[in-house]
Amino acid sequence: MQIENLQSELKRFNVLEEVEAKSILACVEGQNPIFRSCWYCNNAHERLKNLDFFLCFACGIYYLFGYPAFIVAIRSKGIIVTQEDMLKFKAVLDEAL
Repeated sequence: MQIENLQSELKRFNVLEEVEAKSILACVEGQNPIFRSCWYCNNAHERLKNLDFFLCFACGIYYLFGYPAFIVAIRSKGIIVTQEDMLKFKAVLDEAL
């Protein structure tokens, strides 16, 4: 992931409200994820942001309604996603690609 995209995603992630993040977590509780590649690992999969719950077989990240699951968990606690969080996310994606 390029740095400009990283900054754009950081802003998008932090717009996710705590209440919405909690709602997302409640919605997927007890579900089993489907197995697909994400839009970061395969640019053609942007449409998968509409899926409720899936696991990317390329990077190993779980996604919930267009957000990495760990981001939803952070935001559900009202915690702001930091640059450090994003660098860890980028490292996982870079390792997969």
